[in-house]
Amino acid sequence: MLNDLYRTVVMDHAKYRQNYGKLEGEDVRKIHYKNPTCGDVMILYLQIEQSKIKNISFEGEGCAISMASSSMMTELIQNKDLKVVSEIRSEFEQLIRNLN
Repeated sequence: MLNDLYRTVVMDHAKYRQNYGKLEGEDVRKIHYKNPTCGDVMILYLQIEQSKIKNISFEGEGCAISMASSSMMTELIQNKDLKVVSEIRSEFEQLIRNLN
């Protein structure tokens, strides 16, 4: 079952990246990230309007997991308030810490 989830969701997002590409404009914020462990590189582009993510995209090179997680993240936080995005981040970090 977990294997099927991996194939259907992760591989689909890795192959058909959602919100992939560069956003242009003076109001676009860029966040650069390089994973020191594996060398994957990402650039996240954000347009924020009235504390809400109006538009989001990413570019990068890396493994299927990095590409898929970036794709899924952009879909998850598109049109969300920054406070909600912060709460999602905190909940995810807590989930990861509690896996051990």
